[in-house]
Amino acid sequence: EATMTTAMKLIEQGMQQGMQQGMQQGMQQGMQQGMQQGMQQGIQQGIQQGEYRKAVEAAKAMYSEGFNIDVITKITGLSKEEINKVVRLVRQ
Repeated sequence: EATMTTAMKLIEQGMQQGMQQGMQQGMQQGMQQGMQQGMQQGIQQGIQQGEYRKAVEAAKAMYSEGFNIDVITKITGLSKEEINKVVRLVRQ
């Protein structure tokens, strides 16, 4: 009976250790994946913001050179509303 109790205790300890190790590994993997996704999203947002700023700068230059707003919209991909904002900035 004493050996059975000892064996049960060892099994329980093994299970607890296994669960702890599994949880630690899971947390580490989760953190790594979260960091990778966060970095990817940050890079993506940075690229999009850069592209938008470039389009706005192009729209400013085109408007200053006398381009029609419809042409600016077509070339830059900006909406008429966005270009109207740019026009207001250029006029100030």
